[in-house]
Amino acid sequence: MVFAPHDISVHSGPRGEMPDVIQAQGGNYSRSDADVTVRPAVFPSGIKAHIFVSWLHPYKEQKLVVVGDRQMAVSTTWKR
Repeated sequence: MVFAPHDISVHSGPRGEMPDVIQAQGGNYSRSDADVTVRPAVFPSGIKAHIFVSWLHPYKEQKLVVVGDRQMAVSTTWKR
């Protein structure tokens, strides 16, 4: 299964807190392990994160989107 520790660290580092809850739902379509996972996470401060990981997605890129009550920030895309 794709664990995505780097993705969790990207969310945890700036906040200085680890998530209280991380759920995972995935599917295996072409391998015996999960090819695709969706991981919602909830932090002690109430902030929520959504991590999507896919071995099947044709574009291997990462993007961080931070949504606030008035604005949103989108990082530039970087490829793995």
